[in-house]
Amino acid sequence: MEYTLLNQIGASLYAGTGGACTLELLSAGVLGSQARTLQMTADGSLPLCLIESTVLAEQFPDFSLLSAPFLFDSPEHQESVFRSDALLPLFLETETGGLTILCAWSPGPQGICTREAPISSPASLRELRVQTGSSDTSVSFFERAGSVSAGLPARDVYSSFSLGILDGAEENLFSYTAGLHYEVAPFYTFTNHLYSTELLVIGTETLSALEDREAAVLKDACTASVPLGFRLFEERRAACRQEAEIGNAVFFDVDNADFRNLSADITAGLASQSEVTQAVFDAIAALRPPVDS
Repeated sequence: MEYTLLNQIGASLYAGTGGACTLELLSAGVLGSQARTLQMTADGSLPLCLIESTVLAEQFPDFSLLSAPFLFDSPEHQESVFRSDALLPLFLETETGGLTILCAWSPGPQGICTREAPISSPASLRELRVQTGSSDTSVSFFERAGSVSAGLPARDVYSSFSLGILDGAEENLFSYTAGLHYEVAPFYTFTNHLYSTELLVIGTETLSALEDREAAVLKDACTASVPLGFRLFEERRAACRQEAEIGNAVFFDVDNADFRNLSADITAGLASQSEVTQAVFDAIAALRPPVDS
C-alpha cells in the first residue's frame, strides 16, 4: 500500500511541476534501518523517508503518544485526526531537528493471534508468552495482563508458534497473513488496542529549497494521499482477512472495556508527559465520534 501511495505522490509531483521534480522510490532496508534513513533525511543526504512513529519517538519523545493504547477508537476516528490539524503541535517539534512531516498513514489496528484459544479478556493473556511490538507501550500493555513479552525477529515467529515457544503475537492483519501465521495461530482477536502510525518525512532544508509552486504541489499530493491511504488499507485488510479465513483462521470481536481499564494509566501518562502531548491528546479526543445511545 505504501508503495502505491508514494507512487501516486510521485506522479502528482511530476505532473504538477512539469517534470521538474521526480520521486525515486527505494525498497525498505536498502539504505539501512529506519533510524538511519531518518538521520539521512535530517542531514540532507536523503530527501524523504517513510518511518514508523516509534522511530521518531526515539528522538522526539512526545511522539510516543501515538502509541498510546486506545488513543484511536476506529480507523474512521484515526482518519479524521490525520485529516485535521490535531497533530500539528506534535509535528512542529521535529522542525528543530531539521525534519518536516508531510502526512501520516496507518495500516490500522493491532490485534492478538493465538495458538490454542481466542482472547476474551485480559485474564486470557495471563502467563502466555506473546510476541509484542518494539515499543515500550506494547511491552507494558501485555505485562499488565500478566503475559511474558517476547521480542523475537519477525522471521522466527512462525517457527516459534510451531514449536510451542510462542502462545500469541500482537500484530495487524497484514503481518498475520504475510507471515502465514494463521497456519500456526488460527485464532485472531480484534482487540484494536494500538493503531500504527507511519509518517512521511522530508528534510526541512530540502523542502525550503523547493520553489513555492513545487512545495505546494508536494504538500497537496501528500494531503490527498491520506484519505486514499485509509481506503486502500481498508480494502487490503478485508482481503487479508479473507485469505486467512480460507486458511482456516477464525476471527473474534471482543468487548475491549477491560483492556481499556487495564491500560488507562499508560495512556494518561503518555498524554500528560508535556503540554504538547496533552493538547494533542485533547484534540484527538474531541474528534471521537459520538457514542450511540
